[in-house]
Amino acid sequence: PLGRRRPFLLAGAPILAASFIALWLPPFPPGSHANGIWLAGVLGVYWFSLTTVLTPWFALLPELAPTPRGRVALSTVVAGFNVLGLTAGGLVPGLVADHLGDAPVVLGIVFLSGIQPVAMVAGALLLLFLVPGLFLREQPPTHPSPPRRGMYRALLSTLRNRAFRTYLAAIRMVELGLN
Repeated sequence: PLGRRRPFLLAGAPILAASFIALWLPPFPPGSHANGIWLAGVLGVYWFSLTTVLTPWFALLPELAPTPRGRVALSTVVAGFNVLGLTAGGLVPGLVADHLGDAPVVLGIVFLSGIQPVAMVAGALLLLFLVPGLFLREQPPTHPSPPRRGMYRALLSTLRNRAFRTYLAAIRMVELGLN
């Protein structure tokens, strides 16, 4: 009744948001070896839930934007927000840290750095993946599936796409600059 993809968005988005926030709020004191174990476990949950959410979300593109032009436009907006989010994630915590003072405590959470409040906001924004899960109604396919191309041919086709190569170069440069 929910379709093939919506259950993954509905179940995965809260786990994704919680695991992202948990990455930045370890329960152990700084310097504790338990933080390494915490990080490994939470990263596993984060990457699993990210895949659980993003794969069906991208599979819903034809439902979100029915025309090829609309899918390109939507993908462009997503890519733009990706670059914007990575840039803000690299710059904003430093600005927030300048205004924090000495490790303020809010709702029992000790903010040791500017990344923590920013991560909480970013994690909450990940709940936006619930929107298509709650409101989109998947339509049954009206046409047969295209023939399978095989992994090698599909990869070559993707790499020949100039827009994809431009996006890939831009996003890698942003990530390189931030790291």
